[in-house]
Amino acid sequence: MQKDGLISREPNPADARSTLVCLLPVGRAAIEKAAPGHVADVRRNFIDLLTPAELDLLRHPQRTNPAAPAATNYDSLPKTSLHNPHQPRGIQRGRRSP
Repeated sequence: MQKDGLISREPNPADARSTLVCLLPVGRAAIEKAAPGHVADVRRNFIDLLTPAELDLLRHPQRTNPAAPAATNYDSLPKTSLHNPHQPRGIQRGRRSP
């Protein structure tokens, strides 16, 4: 990916043991181009194969396991958005950057 100009790798100034991987504009464009087909494939090969009851369990896992965390309401998320304001754009090898 780095050779294709999609990402860059930079030393992590906060931790010399790790590297920050940064998505470059060309890489973001590649993701945006691939995302609709990927989403359609996941829907066709996974989501569409589940029964309404199974989908309900994925949305509300605490109904069968009270200790399970509440699920994200994915129905309320935009179907084509790639931006997650809670996810950092730089990723350290093995963990997210601060």
